[in-house]
Amino acid sequence: MKIKMQQAFLMAVLAASTVAAAQSVRSASLDSAIDSLFNVNQFEQVAISPDGSHLAYVGKPAKSADTAIFLTELNATSGQPKRVSAAADGRAHDEGEVAWSPDGKRLAFLSDAGSQNQMQLYVHDLVTGSTQKLTNLTGFLDA
Repeated sequence: MKIKMQQAFLMAVLAASTVAAAQSVRSASLDSAIDSLFNVNQFEQVAISPDGSHLAYVGKPAKSADTAIFLTELNATSGQPKRVSAAADGRAHDEGEVAWSPDGKRLAFLSDAGSQNQMQLYVHDLVTGSTQKLTNLTGFLDA
């Protein structure tokens, strides 16, 4: 009788550990799937330059509430997209609403880099790589 109780106890422990292990594997794979969903960038706007040589796009980096502007040369054989920002500090800010100049050499956009939640108009020059602030407004600004 004592041996049967020991066997029953061992079977119960084995069953419980198997269920716990299965739940931890399921939980880990579920967590991994959820993490991969949150790592997906969201693309909010795309604009091709008038001469067709560049593509500007606005995306939301993974796990960020802010948006960022990226620029890529379409005729290039390699290379990573370049981040375009009004921020000198390199931190994330809300930036977007891109628009090309007619000659495709400048990219206008809105950014709150100067003051959080206060959009201003900026222009990025593709030739020089410089970005210039055009407005100093208070209140709501939208494209």
